[in-house]
Amino acid sequence: MLVKMHFTSKSPHSMIFLALLSISVHVSSAPVFNVVNKYDVHGNLCPLPTLMRLECPRICVTDTSLCPESIRPSCAGNQVYCADGTCKDVCDTNLVNPCDCGYSTSLISSNTASMVPCLDYIARRVQNFNSSDPNAIKKSCLSYLDSPYLDDWSFNSTSKSVYLTCPVAPTPPLTYREPIFIAFWGLVNPKSGKNEGVSNYILLSNDSDQFVAGNNTQGNSNSLNHIRNIDSGLNDEKHGSMFVQNNTSTASNIFSTPDKVLAIEKNCVDNKEPTHKDYLKITGLKKNFFGTLALLSTYFTMFGLFMIVLLLCLDYYGLVTKEGAGLTHLDYNYSGIIFIIVWTYMAIYVIILVVKKDNLKKFFKLQTCLSNAEYIQVERPKDSLIFESKNYKSITKFVLQLDAFFSRVLNKLFTITTSKVITTESSMRYFSYNSSRFLYNPEIQNFESKSFSYWSTVDSILSLKGGLTTQEAKSRIEYIGLNFIPVKVTPYYVAVFQE
Repeated sequence: MLVKMHFTSKSPHSMIFLALLSISVHVSSAPVFNVVNKYDVHGNLCPLPTLMRLECPRICVTDTSLCPESIRPSCAGNQVYCADGTCKDVCDTNLVNPCDCGYSTSLISSNTASMVPCLDYIARRVQNFNSSDPNAIKKSCLSYLDSPYLDDWSFNSTSKSVYLTCPVAPTPPLTYREPIFIAFWGLVNPKSGKNEGVSNYILLSNDSDQFVAGNNTQGNSNSLNHIRNIDSGLNDEKHGSMFVQNNTSTASNIFSTPDKVLAIEKNCVDNKEPTHKDYLKITGLKKNFFGTLALLSTYFTMFGLFMIVLLLCLDYYGLVTKEGAGLTHLDYNYSGIIFIIVWTYMAIYVIILVVKKDNLKKFFKLQTCLSNAEYIQVERPKDSLIFESKNYKSITKFVLQLDAFFSRVLNKLFTITTSKVITTESSMRYFSYNSSRFLYNPEIQNFESKSFSYWSTVDSILSLKGGLTTQEAKSRIEYIGLNFIPVKVTPYYVAVFQE
């Protein structure tokens, strides 16, 4: 099966992948300029070590009588010695003979095909073992058996006894078409396999909807505005205006024509952000199908990357294919290369999401007018609490300057909160921020907070001795909510998903 893989500079995923691929190199884990444990601390040549246990390869013979006495097989009763090295009553025809080295009998000589293995054995207390000698294991094992020199196994061997050293099959090259890498490539590249163009279509559709909706919104509403906490008073006899503000009449006149609306909105966007702590910058947002789909695609990509990393870790210990590095041709170097590529990509992906997490909800929603907004994004300048700055040491000042620099570069000067707009039974729209309700005022096309003050005079306090009417109590609940601060505890599984 051919896999179509597109490497294009137009895709940010492809650019990140090519950058990671270019820095993936083979690294040797052994020192280059010295041999480990060759000399002691005094510069003397270290003596060769003694191995207490050395597992030795088998010896294959054409007849079991040729096996060394210590490893000569002997079956009890009427059992026979089979080709797989075990004693059975009847030998099956499909037994795997280790002396064939996994090759078909048609590829080896009849003499080699007729061989059977001797018993397994382990060499004990092997002295002066020289690991740098390529024939050290063979010499030590044959010396332990007091056996003469034996030829190595070969396809056309004519000897009656051979030392079983199966030829190592060459490791296939890493083609980046392995299933585990195809899964990674199909996850991060929006133009791979059968899903070609789907991710791009989702993201482009979301961007297009934001562009069209943004043009339609800008001309008819103040989707981006500033609100301020206002304390306003009402009297008992007459509610008067629900929203009392120093410039209420001026605001009503300003928002009377579309031209003035656009001018005010442009003025809010282009000017510097308000730095006074009482001011909040709000943006009206609305759900969008493609935006929601794109957000879910982002979550799916993160989950998929985590699963691929987990799969590579399990494959390292042979828990996937029953063999270590079974997904990468049994080569741990290949497994390490793919793991580094996936892990680095995931790390960059996570860093970008963490830096941009405050604006993710806004990015995947449409910006709309406040009168139609389903969500409100509130931005408030961060308050810097610095005490006794004169006593700070130079390192502390440097860290604060560094923090301020990155806050400006990463646009972290504001605390961003997204709240849902709720409609009451009387069709009043509000959103909650910092345990305060901000109600929508259609006269000025903006949200304002509401507060009540009746204790300016003794008479105003005495007028409340009979309590509030039911209607007045209901209206106050809609205006300011209940007199308690709710604490929202995220369910465990939702918190795990968010993390």
